[in-house]
Amino acid sequence: MEKNVQRTDKKLKIAIIHPDLGIGGAERLIVDAAVQLASHGHNVHLFTSHHDKNRCFEETLAGESIVGLPIMLQYLETINN
Repeated sequence: MEKNVQRTDKKLKIAIIHPDLGIGGAERLIVDAAVQLASHGHNVHLFTSHHDKNRCFEETLAGESIVGLPIMLQYLETINN
């Protein structure tokens, strides 16, 4: 039962932030979400402080939508303390 669901053809600019884009369950969910959103025509970028091309999911190997933020992890550690 869908209430008040509005469909739109508007393409969105989406930023997904994840500290370490390695191989794991959370990373799999992040990558799957990004792939699905992009397949619907949205402009998706993944922001991460770590992306090792030797230990990552195949969908992220090209790296064209992945932006490295080396200081992000330090910032997150600072606000957690």
